[in-house]
Amino acid sequence: MYPYDDDMETIIFKVVFLVGVAVALAIRLFYYKVTKKAGLPKRKLNLLDTVIVGISVTGFYILPIIYCLTPWLNSFNYNLPLAISIIFGTSYVFGIFVFYKAHHDLGKYWWMGYELTQHKELVTQGIYAWIRHPMYAGFFLIGLGNIFILQNWIAGFSHLVTLLPLYLLHVPLEERHLKSHFGEAFNHYKRYTGKIFPGRRNAGH
Repeated sequence: MYPYDDDMETIIFKVVFLVGVAVALAIRLFYYKVTKKAGLPKRKLNLLDTVIVGISVTGFYILPIIYCLTPWLNSFNYNLPLAISIIFGTSYVFGIFVFYKAHHDLGKYWWMGYELTQHKELVTQGIYAWIRHPMYAGFFLIGLGNIFILQNWIAGFSHLVTLLPLYLLHVPLEERHLKSHFGEAFNHYKRYTGKIFPGRRNAGH
């Protein structure tokens, strides 16, 4: 069942969202194949990881897709002025780009696990020269954009709400692991970069 009573603006925003989802999944699939070709071991999720990832997938994809393709959540809709929706909704597109850059600049060393560090040198080039966790920066931008392109109290906010436990669990673990693996090099890098917001200056200088 599709909510055919949607106006044209709502339909366009939903299409933008769904295209973004397809692009993000294609990026993940491509770099998964790149790391697999590089011979990285398959990551095993523990119970907590499985639960957190399941919550994130629900908020990132399942609830918004239900909103886009069915009328089941329509009673939770809200309306924003078109100009505001377009201006702030661009953060969704920018978030997809940052998500891509995070994968591209890490290249074959990207992996869905903080405990797997296969590279011998700390990656500080590209977007990593300014942000230590651009993947999460991309997620936050996407979540912010969802509020304006998916104007629904459940679908519009589910990304940011379910991102929070993922961020709070994984980022501290990733930082501890990087510090353990790279030592002083990571401490220096950390002083000149931000977690998800650009740091004071390029980490390489």
